[in-house]
Amino acid sequence: MPNIDVHVLRSGRRIGLAEARPVRITPDGSGGVVYRGKVFPVCRSGEDTYAVDVGGTCYSADQRVCKLATPAEARRLLRSAVRVAPAVQSPQRPVTGAARKNEKASAIKVTEPASTPALVEILGLLSIAVPATAKPSDRDR
Repeated sequence: MPNIDVHVLRSGRRIGLAEARPVRITPDGSGGVVYRGKVFPVCRSGEDTYAVDVGGTCYSADQRVCKLATPAEARRLLRSAVRVAPAVQSPQRPVTGAARKNEKASAIKVTEPASTPALVEILGLLSIAVPATAKPSDRDR
């Protein structure tokens, strides 16, 4: 059974790396890995790079809920994993003194990638049909 390394994200920010995790089949049919006793769905963040967002959906690690995938199932699940933007941000280090002032000033310029659930919600809102209130006039025809 292939084991994979996954970047661990929280709200799109990288907080760690989970190494050599076996792939499991989640109840929704996607691939997942166990992190801190729960199974999180795996997303692709590169060609052979995978990530899990611990701020999102999770399942019980019980074998009856999320069984281990065979090697063939694992390859299929990983190929079909949802693609997300790569996590380029590293865990934050504590900042003190004058560096904090500089960090606050630069924080205004930094934009953080949205998490997958947030993107899905935004895209869902954008797809809501807005009824047209204006009717075309005779000169528009």
